[in-house]
Amino acid sequence: MNNLVQPVQHERAWYAAQRAGLSLADYVGALIDRDAGLPNKLNDVKQEALPIAKAS
Repeated sequence: MNNLVQPVQHERAWYAAQRAGLSLADYVGALIDRDAGLPNKLNDVKQEALPIAKAS
């Protein structure tokens, strides 16, 4: 990615990653996976119990 983002974008991403409890690298990876419709750490970050429907 070579840091080709604007400083304000980097700052917003850093704060969002902190709120999600992820590193910046994990946050960006989760955004990419979410955009591709894949399971990701952002969608699962607030999950407090096992999803019973998904477990079957």
